[in-house]
Amino acid sequence: MSRRLTETMDPKDFLLFAQKGSGAMQDSDGVLDFEAYMNTANSIFWPVHILSDFPGEIYGGVFFRHRGAALSTADLITFKSDATQLGRLRINTANAKLELIVNGVVEEIGTVNIQLDTLYHVQFRYLLSAGAGVFEVKLDEELDILTFNGDTTAGGFSWVNRIEFSASNSGTYFDSLYINDTNDIGDGSNGYDGVRRMTSYVPIADGFWQQWLLTSGGDGFAMVNQTPHDSDTTIAYSTVNGDKVSFQVAPHGFSSPVVLKAVSARWVVRKVSNGRIRPFFRINGTDYPIALASVPVGVGYTCVMDRRVINPDTGLAWDLADTIDSVGLEAIL
Repeated sequence: MSRRLTETMDPKDFLLFAQKGSGAMQDSDGVLDFEAYMNTANSIFWPVHILSDFPGEIYGGVFFRHRGAALSTADLITFKSDATQLGRLRINTANAKLELIVNGVVEEIGTVNIQLDTLYHVQFRYLLSAGAGVFEVKLDEELDILTFNGDTTAGGFSWVNRIEFSASNSGTYFDSLYINDTNDIGDGSNGYDGVRRMTSYVPIADGFWQQWLLTSGGDGFAMVNQTPHDSDTTIAYSTVNGDKVSFQVAPHGFSSPVVLKAVSARWVVRKVSNGRIRPFFRINGTDYPIALASVPVGVGYTCVMDRRVINPDTGLAWDLADTIDSVGLEAIL
């Protein structure tokens, strides 16, 4: 069946746990939200495991991003039979690429350089077979495809009963996991559960608020639209409590049958001395800040995300016709 991990199910189907932590592991889009659960101060970050007697073929998908001062080598997804590793997907800092490791051997290396603080979507397929096994990974659907064909049983194991997602102790965060493990996705065949795409936009114009200072004259949006960010070369900054800055982004351009699951604003920020920020969305002339009073910021550049699965202006799920005036930050000093 196609198992979305927040649906009602027999408790024997899955045992899902982190070794310590609290918070709701649920997102309003109906799939498990690791990010909301694991990115909390009261969690000790260990791998999250899904335990089940899976059949020989598994399809799934999950968003991930890697945080920290630098990219670190980290396993992302590991398929196991009890304690024995069968296959795993990892980031290797030696080449900043994804790698498929099967039976302890690096079999495939990706082509895309994995960037810090960048959200990626991984789809995976694992077919357990000695003679016709498959371990396939698609990065952002079609951007990078890694495929291994051969023995995926590690010498004869017949069941995958553990899927392990490395957690934030390695700087990796996950969100929106789904797993298909039998023939029940609506068309009578197993497979990937549709296309889940993350589309990014940079500021294209200044928004309503322009109270922050700039490193040079001209447009504020030109100080913050670099990808990747250029450190202190071009910045917008504030030394006044309560000052705001906001920027416009291009319309999304999607059309039916696309469904918007969430909208996020991602900021790369740091402080000099005092420093907290409060991200907000501005919609129909009203500012909608995040629920927290402020977000602490470190002295080194880090990523802060304001993610909304509900349009704060309507109180409903996002509609393709919804518009956003701008996204912004308020200085809390």
